[in-house]
Amino acid sequence: MKINNIIHTFLITLTLFLVPVFAYGSCGTFSSGDLLKTCEIGIKSAEKGWTNLSPDDAYNSGFCLGYIKGFIHMELAYSVTLAIKSKANATDADMRKNALFCLPPSMLNKKYVQIFVDYMHKHPEEANKDACSSVLNAFSQDYPCK
Repeated sequence: MKINNIIHTFLITLTLFLVPVFAYGSCGTFSSGDLLKTCEIGIKSAEKGWTNLSPDDAYNSGFCLGYIKGFIHMELAYSVTLAIKSKANATDADMRKNALFCLPPSMLNKKYVQIFVDYMHKHPEEANKDACSSVLNAFSQDYPCK
């Protein structure tokens, strides 16, 4: 029984260490076209009122929103970190100086997805680019910091 607990603990620890590595590496391996497909499924699911979703549709909807919101949170953390590094008592204005885009204070989740989808429909040439670069382009184009 002790050996099973040790193996179980080792596998959990290994998983916890590898998840960030795979998440970091995925930025360069997931195309904008792939993300667009999952996000379009998400928009259709929302239009249906989230009823009678297949497991694949539910997964794709969640993946799309999670990817985009995760990117937004990463950018916010980056802006805050840069502001704090440059000034101990950083203000919102200090953070906006370093921000790659500036979103309004409250926005519905569907709007985040729609911004990306609309951008990709206007820029189909980006379908083979990394998804992270197209998400950045979409938000910095629609919500530049002033």
